[in-house]
Amino acid sequence: MTDSESLYRSLLPYLVGLSVATDTRGATGTWMNGVRRFVLSGCVFEYGDVWFLATAGHILSDFNAIIEAGGHLSIGLLDAWSAERLTAVPVPLHYDRRWAFGYDDDGIDFGLILLPNNTRSLLESSGVHAIGPEHHAYEPDDDAFERCAVLGIPSSSQTAYGAGDMVTLGVAPTLVQLEHRFEVPESVVKPGVPLWYGRFLRTDEPTFGGMDGMSGGPVFGLQAQDDGGVWFHVLGVQYAVKRRGGYTYVMVTPWAVVSRVLDEIRKYFQTDEKDHPQG
Repeated sequence: MTDSESLYRSLLPYLVGLSVATDTRGATGTWMNGVRRFVLSGCVFEYGDVWFLATAGHILSDFNAIIEAGGHLSIGLLDAWSAERLTAVPVPLHYDRRWAFGYDDDGIDFGLILLPNNTRSLLESSGVHAIGPEHHAYEPDDDAFERCAVLGIPSSSQTAYGAGDMVTLGVAPTLVQLEHRFEVPESVVKPGVPLWYGRFLRTDEPTFGGMDGMSGGPVFGLQAQDDGGVWFHVLGVQYAVKRRGGYTYVMVTPWAVVSRVLDEIRKYFQTDEKDHPQG
């Protein structure tokens, strides 16, 4: 399989960072000039004729709590690593709760935001790649993969720099390899919930800064091709970890669950064409 650096570079265009600024209190982020700033992980799926931003459900719950509390919420989509020609200025995202669908409970956790056509165009022109049906249309057996990995933006990699009224965020997207052939301990498994489980390689444990901020990132199954390239399948969206017996287990809402919800969402907005953001 291709070397780790090449693999990392080839997957980066599928990662979108949600750069958040708010005046509300919270455990995450850096306060500067009266604003709390932090970056969260997400990715874009192409499903039918629309683009959806996927992330973790608890992230949308936090956004909704900020709005309900009367706080300021500003979100920009970071894509500065997706193409050589880019500016680091985020693509603005108008967060409309009518087109944000979050599922946040003890078993299934993911969030979806329907992207307007103008937002899609800006992301496309910047080099962001949507995860298309060739990478999610079916559920292959785990044994087909030589390697699995989660891609995201850990909180430990984030910094903020101020110069007058300007604030610059620094982030370091991170690809973490996961084991995928092991017996999941009973203390980790959620009975009756169709999750996918990965596990940190022990060699990653001493050097990786932690999974905070990685929630919402895509999880890939990877397989080498005869031409030397790598084919990938998106297994789902990462949302939580558990530590048991010296291992860190990664919990993922699988694509099969996400796709069923996407089908229902598409039916919903197609019945009211004049109001949905792509109309």
